[in-house]
Amino acid sequence: LDSTLDRLADMTLLVGIGVHYGSEGETVYLLLTCWALVATVLVSYAKARAEYWLPQVDGGLLERGERIGLLAIGAILGVMVPILWVIGVLGTYTVVQRMIEAHRQMSRMAADARRAGAPQSFLEHPPSPARGGNGAAAKHE
Repeated sequence: LDSTLDRLADMTLLVGIGVHYGSEGETVYLLLTCWALVATVLVSYAKARAEYWLPQVDGGLLERGERIGLLAIGAILGVMVPILWVIGVLGTYTVVQRMIEAHRQMSRMAADARRAGAPQSFLEHPPSPARGGNGAAAKHE
């Protein structure tokens, strides 16, 4: 619930900024805001999706606290456009960083499973964490 509310708050802020730029006829700034919004959502999604299979995925320059802090600075100092560029660029970089880290960890897990003699069917279709496949308790939603 907490991460859902965090995402909703992030999206609400950026949609509000986008509506402002859209109502002013600033199409380029509106598109910039859309990029920042997509990057923001993907930062959270990349971590959540990776942690479905992995115990923890760390990394990234632009966590939620930094994004909110940057938006506050942009609003207070009247420098929102450069801040949106920073969020877009660093958010995209963070998504790529997390994807690389998840791939690295999963490749290591597959290599460890091969060394342990896991059958090929296990390597192609590992147990789902929802069924307790990563040692976590099964989740029911």
